[in-house]
Amino acid sequence: MSEQFYLPMHEQVALLESLKRIPALCEKLAMGVTLSRMDRVTKPQGTSRRSKHGTTPDGVNLAALDDWTGLHATLVSWVRMVCEDRQLDPPTDTLLSLAGWLNRHVVDLAMCEGSPEAPDEIETAVSRCEQHIDLPYEDPTVASDDPRVLLARRQAETVHVTYASIEAVCRKMDVDPVITAARMKRVVLSEHIGPSGKDGKTKFWRLSEIIDADTRVRRNAA
Repeated sequence: MSEQFYLPMHEQVALLESLKRIPALCEKLAMGVTLSRMDRVTKPQGTSRRSKHGTTPDGVNLAALDDWTGLHATLVSWVRMVCEDRQLDPPTDTLLSLAGWLNRHVVDLAMCEGSPEAPDEIETAVSRCEQHIDLPYEDPTVASDDPRVLLARRQAETVHVTYASIEAVCRKMDVDPVITAARMKRVVLSEHIGPSGKDGKTKFWRLSEIIDADTRVRRNAA
């Protein structure tokens, strides 16, 4: 008995095109573009890092953060549906892993009854995130009494770094002292920090965990 496809081939192709844009969005995020230049978000509570300029920003762009969260939630919902319908194991809970998993399992998705809604829903979520990338900074950001609380909640889910990107991320976000790739490797090993996800052979870690761990190591060495 042949399998029934609910999502025609041209819609599968459109969906794949949307999914292929997500790694570039994640790279922009990892380089600190959205979080440091546009959103002006401060670091999570619990870290002892200060800006090299001696001040920390006091506003966050809630629209941008909400759209990132929305994209994550959208991918999670479609992955969950495919896993339940096709009895598959889910990926790790990161944007890169979720997008990569859907890219590899687009045929499984096409065999799910609700799949016709996926291309438009995912394209809309991706486009909303893209509109926040590389925009000049304006000041309609919403001030918060404690912006670190907002960042702590969002950053743990969305900001991830690799050995290759950690130094650039620190410089973009004014993390002082800067964490280099070599320093990150030592911290990961000494503090036994597991990766937050993996895309092929590339492992990545939550930025907040790396900063907190490096702060502990420096404090203990003092």
